[in-house]
Amino acid sequence: MSHSLRVALTVGLLSLVSGPAQAGFMWVDNQWGVTKLAANAADIGTAASAFGADSTMNGQIKNEKADVATAKTSASSIADPNAASDSDAAVEFERKFQLAGPPANWIVTLFGNLSGNLNANSADKNIGASAHVLGTAFIEDNQGNILFRIGGGATNWDKTVNANGTLPILSLMSNTMKLPNGQYKVFGLLEVSTHVDQGPLAIASANANFFNTMFIGLNAQPAPEPSTLVISSTAIVLLGLARWKRA
Repeated sequence: MSHSLRVALTVGLLSLVSGPAQAGFMWVDNQWGVTKLAANAADIGTAASAFGADSTMNGQIKNEKADVATAKTSASSIADPNAASDSDAAVEFERKFQLAGPPANWIVTLFGNLSGNLNANSADKNIGASAHVLGTAFIEDNQGNILFRIGGGATNWDKTVNANGTLPILSLMSNTMKLPNGQYKVFGLLEVSTHVDQGPLAIASANANFFNTMFIGLNAQPAPEPSTLVISSTAIVLLGLARWKRA
């Protein structure tokens, strides 16, 4: 995973498997599909979004065929005497994958890390400022049902700070589910936004800097099958009960 940490903000999907599991996981899509790449800056503020580890500028899309999907977002707002200041940026992406046996079932773990910083400041209690980040990833079945996720509401990947506050975020998350052979899709989202009330120039500011690191990986391992010994032992017990009942 070390190569995923070289970028400022990484959202990736990896097949970290060995032996039989490696043969059972494959990408169906030959590249990541970027379904949203948006950056809306206030008159006094900034916003940027990009996709791909090699992207360095707002609006760039690179490295679509990499196993690691990389999303980058940032936003800032500064108090404006003419209007409230709002900036936001977002990246959404998706990719299909397949689990094929044997075996018939897999233990799939979705895991990742979010790292970045939120801060909001105001020299006037009547001039509000806030910064927000939302990061999440989830897996769907081929019917569009969400099976499990990491991030989102009520986690450290969905946070807001208000003036005067600073929140550094470094949060590892994982979630695991047993999945049968079949086709699935992974989605990712990274979104930031900042707001400052209308007020005297630069009396307040807000920043959401997530050109730091967020990566997501997928680990697929064969689900253990009942051993012959366990099956034999169960059969012996059932046979003994049947004989006892007949007696």
